[in-house]
Amino acid sequence: SLVQATNNAPEGLPAYVDIRSDKGGGPGSTRIGIATYAPVGSVLTGFSLDGEPVALDSGTNRSHPTWMAGVELERGQSREFIVEFFEPRNSTRTPEFAPQPMTNPMQSSVIELC
Repeated sequence: SLVQATNNAPEGLPAYVDIRSDKGGGPGSTRIGIATYAPVGSVLTGFSLDGEPVALDSGTNRSHPTWMAGVELERGQSREFIVEFFEPRNSTRTPEFAPQPMTNPMQSSVIELC
């Protein structure tokens, strides 16, 4: 699956809105978490950020494998994440994507590649 994230924080926000309390990047930047929850029995085959392999955390949630990575986004920056995994053939459910509530509406789609 492909996820593209863009930080559209506008210029000129008041300092109390624009500051990072975690001592992260510059004004208007943010740190996001990308999480993938896969069908039971799935195996991760690839995870990249902007075309480069990236370290991630893995675990399980209700027997579903999960993979997560934290990423910095500067104001105006876009990043592209690709998560690839092998899914067991006996799965009959369609993929579900759960967009998070945002100030600006999130655009999303699920594309089957096989």
